[in-house]
Amino acid sequence: MNKSKISFKNNNNFNRDISKLLIKNGMLINNIDDLMGSLRDRECDFLLGHFNIFNKYELICNTNRSYKIELIKSYCTSSSISHETICNILDSCLINEFNFEMINKNDFRKILFILDYVSNSTLILPLTKSLYDYLIYFIDTAPISNDKKINDLNIALRTYNRHKTQDSQLKWIDFSNTNQTEWAIKYLQSKHRLISFFTVDTIHSYDPSLIISTSLDCYKAFHYDEKSQFIQRMRKSWSMQKFRDAGKTKTKHHLPLTKQAKRNLKKLALFKNKSESEILEELINESYLLEMCDDKGKALY
Repeated sequence: MNKSKISFKNNNNFNRDISKLLIKNGMLINNIDDLMGSLRDRECDFLLGHFNIFNKYELICNTNRSYKIELIKSYCTSSSISHETICNILDSCLINEFNFEMINKNDFRKILFILDYVSNSTLILPLTKSLYDYLIYFIDTAPISNDKKINDLNIALRTYNRHKTQDSQLKWIDFSNTNQTEWAIKYLQSKHRLISFFTVDTIHSYDPSLIISTSLDCYKAFHYDEKSQFIQRMRKSWSMQKFRDAGKTKTKHHLPLTKQAKRNLKKLALFKNKSESEILEELINESYLLEMCDDKGKALY
């Protein structure tokens, strides 16, 4: 009986000891060194930002892992932050990775939409090779509860599926045509519809098709038809631009003029400091407006 009681007591002590153990990423954590050896890249990036060791993500993503761990360990040691405290911080601030499974790492269009949706203020996109890693870092370091992080992420994913611009609405844009894509970006910018992530410094780092499609995806409109109408106006504006550009194309014409008409044309060109062809265009356009159009410039015939 005594042995049984002693054995039972020892088992209770053992269970209490087990409950105090820290398991992180499948490893038993007894001290700060154990913890540093178990940290994953995501956790390293978060801790660097959380402790404000680095204040810019560019510094984090361009630093090798061993140096990151060295910096984190040095900071925690000097600040007397225990391995238990760090584990608690990680558990309370990082949502489970399966919450990101609906996002393809190379689906930059979806990633940018989510970033635009979950960021409350104008966000300057860092120059990074992985927008996916930055999205996770942004959500990890957001000063909100894990429940809200998960909720915001899920709402953003559902909203993207509803707001993603349909391929049929983009068919009129030839993304291989540099002139058209440059025009489209300038048009979106002039209408204050260019997504704010793309600054003068970063815009050239991204494909024009991504910039244009994402900006239209993130078009915030109260009514669904408003976005469709905007795209229609944008399409018509491009057609007008093409028409104007075509009008600037010079075509050689031989016009038989009398000697006197030629002399007068030459004198008029010298007097107005213009070329003879410019004078002819000017005279023809003025005559057309005078004879063929009403007072508002609309063609009568």
